[in-house]
Formats: sequence, C-alpha cells, structure tokens
Amino acid sequence: MASAPTLSVAIPLHRSRPWVDAIEANVARIPHASTEILISDRTCLDDAVDVLADRLSDDPRVRFVRSADGLSWIEHYNDLLHRASGDFFMWMPHDDDFPSDYLPALVGALTADERALLAFGCIEPILPDGSPHPTERFHCPASLLERPWSWEVALELALDWNLGIPFRGVMRRRAVLRWGLAVRPITGEVFADGYWVFALALHGPLVFVPSVSTCKRYYPTSTHAVWRSPSKFTRSMALGGLLWRHAPTFGAALRGSIVLAVDGAAKRLSRAMPSEVRRGLGPTVRSGRLRLRRWLLPTGDPETSGGPEPVP
Repeated sequence: MASAPTLSVAIPLHRSRPWVDAIEANVARIPHASTEILISDRTCLDDAVDVLADRLSDDPRVRFVRSADGLSWIEHYNDLLHRASGDFFMWMPHDDDFPSDYLPALVGALTADERALLAFGCIEPILPDGSPHPTERFHCPASLLERPWSWEVALELALDWNLGIPFRGVMRRRAVLRWGLAVRPITGEVFADGYWVFALALHGPLVFVPSVSTCKRYYPTSTHAVWRSPSKFTRSMALGGLLWRHAPTFGAALRGSIVLAVDGAAKRLSRAMPSEVRRGLGPTVRSGRLRLRRWLLPTGDPETSGGPEPVP
C-alpha cells in the first residue's frame, strides 16, 4: 500500500486555458518524491482541465477534479484543502511561475522549525509574457527579519504590509484543519487571502525564505486586478474580529483592538483635514499613532506576549 504524500499541491482552475503551458511547466518542476497534485476546475468555462488531463495522463501524482457546480474561489480553495492528504499543503495559482527549488526550500524551512506554520518566498512581478513588471516591486518588512515571532508582529504586518503575499506559501495542513482555519469571505471575496494569513499568523510563526522566488503575473483581467480594497474601517473591524477569535490571550486581543481603533481613527482624522492642515499636523498625528502602537506592542518577544502555541 502506498504511503501518504508528504506534500499536496492544489492548482485551482478558472478560465485557465491561457495558462495551461505555465501549469504544465509548474507541474513538471514539482519534486516527485512523496507529492500529490490536485488540479481542479469547478466552473468548467473552458477546456483547460481536459487539455491538462490529456497532457499529464502519465503523471501518477496528478488527480483531477471536474464539476460545473460554480463554487466561488473561496469555496474552491477550502474544498481542495480538505481533499488533500499531505502533511504540507500549498495552493498554487494557475497563472504564476514556480521554479523547481521553491517548494523544497519552503518544506525544508518548515521541517527545520517545528513551530513554524507557513513558509513563503519572494515574489517577482512579471507581465503576461514573462518579462519583468515595470512598476510593481516586492519588499519584505523588517519585522519578518529582525524580530522574534509574536502576535504583535502579525498585527503590524496586517497593518503595514500585504498579507496576501504569504498566501503563496507552504503550510502545515493538519494544524490549519485542527484550528478550523478555512478561508472566509469576511469582507466579501476581497482580501480573504490576507485575513486567512493573519488568522494563521496569530497561532504561530510565518517563515520568510528569501533565497527563493515565485513569478506573479500582473494583467488587467486577473482576479486581484479587479478587486477594490475595503475601507480602512472595514479592514480594522475584520482584523479585530480575528484577533478576538485567534489571539493567544484576552489581553492580546484587547491591546490589539485598541491599536486597530486608534490606527483607524488617526487615519480618518488625517484624511478629514484640509490639505494645508494635513501638511502641518499630519506628521504629528502619525508620530503619535506610532508611539502608541510601540507602547501597546512593545517588544514582540514571545516570552512576554503569549508566543506561538505548539503545532498540533
């Protein structure tokens, strides 16, 4: 009897015909040892899944799911998480490029740190033809590199960074399922990936692996391109709800909620100021907001902030 796979890679399809060559190339670069690959189309609006099934028919790692039941992308992602059987798991976007060293490096980072819940690499923005994007750039916050992991670091990343970036990482699937961390449409489908990463990050460390990169395609009809970000107030309410559900202690949830409330109020105040007043008082408001944040989120030291709980 075959042993269970160590790594499951799920590739959700939707109008994916333009990207079948990229998907086929990504599958070819996925390490063969103890890996399962789920390729799933729940809208079947083109023949992408049939083309891939024909091209990859000789690859025993690949399993196909076809249905025209019209699941949303969030429902589709959650379905694949439950269908998988590997200890480690990744959702692989259909339109990005993943080099052969990407997955081994991330699985290696999780294996090396038993506390870590998700590992992710850099993103190189590219155009549809694979050439470098002229304006989009990836940056890594210093919080990820210079501070020990804590819920405070998770909150600062949620406030100051795009937490959708680690969504392209590799996670510990059984821990995610045990904690009930499904992707949820908290503010609709927009930014659901970032909210999911934040909830996971409140349970334990994310690990940044700067030595590997994935190439993310930017084009006008991509899912993220048509999203409109929720208001700062809406995002703060959503993050606050996740804090109360997933923060390690009552005190952490309370302090984090105060930070979110003050942060949102200060930004609203700054936007309401006439431009000439904003130029004069804006830096003072921002400085006061950051000072209060540092006071409420003082060290990021797991020994004093609850720290990550053991991985189940």
